[in-house]
Amino acid sequence: MVLSVSTNTYAALQAARSTGIIIPRYFIWLTGINKLTSVKETIGIWTGQTAMTVPVIRPDTGAVVNRVYHGIGDRIKIPSIPMEMSLKVRKVSIPVSSLNSAMINAARAYNIPDGDLLSRWT
Repeated sequence: MVLSVSTNTYAALQAARSTGIIIPRYFIWLTGINKLTSVKETIGIWTGQTAMTVPVIRPDTGAVVNRVYHGIGDRIKIPSIPMEMSLKVRKVSIPVSSLNSAMINAARAYNIPDGDLLSRWT
């Protein structure tokens, strides 16, 4: 879903972000293969400090589902994502600190093959 805002609203949001009034938060939904069971499983991470449940609209059905996202704080760096219209797959590498317990557990439990990583901004 794409939302549009007026030019004045957009300018106000940009100014608020540059002054620190608004702090961007990123939510990432990952799908990987469990190393023990070979079953696809998911984990949610976000740039906050604690775990939280967030209602999300599924892009394939439009239904609202609740997803749990584990807080990893500032241990994640989101690179610029190119904004372009095309049908090609764009891969983005997201470096994450290995010191976070949620990421340690994900690395131990899941095999995330190249090309099978599904990350969605919510």
